[in-house]
Amino acid sequence: MAIVLTLCSFPKPSNAHISRNAACHRPQMATQKWEGAIDAEAENGLIAAVHRGVVDSAGWQPFAAALRQAIGAIHANFTLRRTDAPMSELTSFASGGYEEEISRFYFGGFHREDPLPYYRLDAGQVYSLSELFGPADGAGMARMRGLLHHLGAKHLLIVRITEPHGANAWLTVMADDPGFSGSDREILARLAVHLGIALESYVQLVGARSRLAAYAGAMDRLNVGLVTLAADGQIIDSDPLVSRLIAAGEVMSRDPRGRLVLHYGGAGRTLAAALRDFAREPTCRPRALRLGDAAGADMLLLPVTERPATGRHTPVLRAYVHCDARTAINSAESLAEMFRLTGSEARLALALGKGHTLAEAAQLMGITLQTARTYSKRIFQKTGTRRQAELVRVLLTSTLNLA
Repeated sequence: MAIVLTLCSFPKPSNAHISRNAACHRPQMATQKWEGAIDAEAENGLIAAVHRGVVDSAGWQPFAAALRQAIGAIHANFTLRRTDAPMSELTSFASGGYEEEISRFYFGGFHREDPLPYYRLDAGQVYSLSELFGPADGAGMARMRGLLHHLGAKHLLIVRITEPHGANAWLTVMADDPGFSGSDREILARLAVHLGIALESYVQLVGARSRLAAYAGAMDRLNVGLVTLAADGQIIDSDPLVSRLIAAGEVMSRDPRGRLVLHYGGAGRTLAAALRDFAREPTCRPRALRLGDAAGADMLLLPVTERPATGRHTPVLRAYVHCDARTAINSAESLAEMFRLTGSEARLALALGKGHTLAEAAQLMGITLQTARTYSKRIFQKTGTRRQAELVRVLLTSTLNLA
């Protein structure tokens, strides 16, 4: 399954920041290593931060900060990377450790020789530095110690997080002497379970948002909007196109109670009747109405059959709104590519699709009527149509309307 993640890196280094002595920036708490296991309240707080990270605008950065404080680490980060992405493309939620300096160090070349065997780590198992590199891999150990040095650290714990759709993430903490205790390892192992659940939720949420953005883009290109109403006509949700129409106030608006108001003729009465019928019987037939005298100004009313478990209002009616007189595609190049037309044939097909007669199209193109007839025969043959009306139907139902 393809996983879509937002890619970012550590902040770009600032010369003023880097020019200072790193020791001057080391967080004060980094030298105060806590003794013993963290208490249940602190652990519950960390678990809550894990699950909030799925929807928090700051992602898992608050979790990383809370974890760093809880176990007295110098640096903590939760990092996500696509399996096929280069090492320089990652999403990292980090806390502590002069991030600007490590950004310069890591992306300045270290990432090309990063010795950590990220994808070979057993999911859920916590590894220390000595468990990652054996005696035979002194070079890898030396490179990793160089990275830790830039954070003022000597010790590291890392655990790989996976989820059923194939996404991977890594939780890493770093500390100075005396290092980490057995209880630190245990808390990371327990947090890994919750991070796996949160990562699965995040993957599904990102996928849903990506699909929604694609659908919304297609709807916008077709100039079709969507609005959902409660039984009393209150607007529960509306997309950008409908919101623009409401703001313009020409064909529709919102009253002080948040209800949708239609301005054209009997459109408001038709909407009110549909709301009553759909609230009483969700399987009612759809309704259609005009929104104005302009071509293409119309609305399709559909009953909402699904009832969400939560929310302030129950959705009763969902309406598709179209307020554009545009009737044909506007890309001759895309048309030519789809049907293997020549440039002239595509321009003629485009003119016919916009409703011009063959004579009018010939005049617009500056060609003779006989030449236009020759082109039209080729167009009909290539598009599998026999007359202009069929050609218009093919063009209007083609995905080229999205171009």
